[in-house]
Amino acid sequence: MSMQDHPVVDGISDDLAVARLFELSRSGETENREFWELDSVVQERLLQAYGVAGALDYVTQTASS
Repeated sequence: MSMQDHPVVDGISDDLAVARLFELSRSGETENREFWELDSVVQERLLQAYGVAGALDYVTQTASS
């Protein structure tokens, strides 16, 4: 899954994505599309930064196991 698959967070900077994810978490708004898209984008970027190929696929496969 790529950034095109995340319409709510398309093109968001790393720092803004983390800040918004934190804000939503802190306010308890964790059951909505924006939260889940931000969560997956942040996870994908972190895994890519640490050299995991296909980062989001890795997370998805691990979570469904």
